[in-house]
Amino acid sequence: MKKTYTILLAALILLSTAMFYINFKTPIKIALIGNLEEEKYNFSTSSIITARIAEKEINEKQGIKGRSTQLIIKDDNFKDPQETIKFLKKNNIEAIISTSNSEEILRLKPYLDENKIVCFSVGATSSELSEKDDYIYSMFPNDEKEVKTLIDYLNNNNLPKDIVIISTETNKNYKDSIGRSIKKFGGNVAFEESWTNDPIKYIPNNIEGMKGKTILILSPARDTAIILQKLDNHGLNNIFGLSWSGDENLISYGGKTVQNFRFISPVNFAQSEGKYAELTDKLKAYGKSNGMLPAGVYKACYILKEAYTKERDKHITLKEAIDRTDKFDVLDSNIVFSKYGDHGGNEYIFTVNNGKFTKLGGTEGESSKN
Repeated sequence: MKKTYTILLAALILLSTAMFYINFKTPIKIALIGNLEEEKYNFSTSSIITARIAEKEINEKQGIKGRSTQLIIKDDNFKDPQETIKFLKKNNIEAIISTSNSEEILRLKPYLDENKIVCFSVGATSSELSEKDDYIYSMFPNDEKEVKTLIDYLNNNNLPKDIVIISTETNKNYKDSIGRSIKKFGGNVAFEESWTNDPIKYIPNNIEGMKGKTILILSPARDTAIILQKLDNHGLNNIFGLSWSGDENLISYGGKTVQNFRFISPVNFAQSEGKYAELTDKLKAYGKSNGMLPAGVYKACYILKEAYTKERDKHITLKEAIDRTDKFDVLDSNIVFSKYGDHGGNEYIFTVNNGKFTKLGGTEGESSKN
């Protein structure tokens, strides 16, 4: 009997050792998911290239506690969330980074929560995702925080709080969320104009009504540049955008028409040195620009690296590792998540001056994890 126990014990030790070895050699699979093909062909930024740069850097430095990372790319707008989850499970994905917008993330959210899959959102800013105990971590501020920064700037500079919203019809939730936030912080939505699918088809319907008001364009930087061209030569100079309106695509596609355009952003585009500048140089080698999406994706990769390290050291879940970290120091800035995974940190106000971003001001201090 004693001999039998000894054999069983030896077998268990061998099995445990084998399982540890297999787990140690198995790469940590992270999925980058979103409308990646659209970005690839229509924008000067590239989330895919940025994620590959981060993957290469991490693996060249012995990965995460000796395990390599493997990036899985999937173009997906979550029209069928169940199929997305099947894909994640089939490929043993441990976490995802998504560039999808708010409406798309809201479709996927229940399935992420049910399957306990951590998601870093680099594209969704709807307040509907805020203050929810879920598995989504927002890399950028929600709509309310951005609008508050805008309204504060308008107040401080005696600019009109009567606001005209110009947006695409395809992201109605985002537009409605912004409208509610404007009213919440003392502004007024004078009227709205929109376009469907292609901003080139947008025709301003009420130029006279826009005069004397603040114009807020809700669209990605490339589309914003096109809208600004439509508004050019009409004497409208009080035009703003939120975070998605401001990156290198704005300058690439807008030329002189984007001069003096102002936007809110959590990314400090004024950084001319340090890690942000290093990433900018690496992307230039591929003919791509740095900006909101690439910076957000890069930060998410390194936050996952730090969280996975803590997970392995303390034998806790990935979500617990993220939640227990006060702040992540990534790309020359501190990223703070609230207890609900909402973004905390500074916001900056920029304008375009002679083809460059110039910082006008911003918020002070950082949010805490509470």
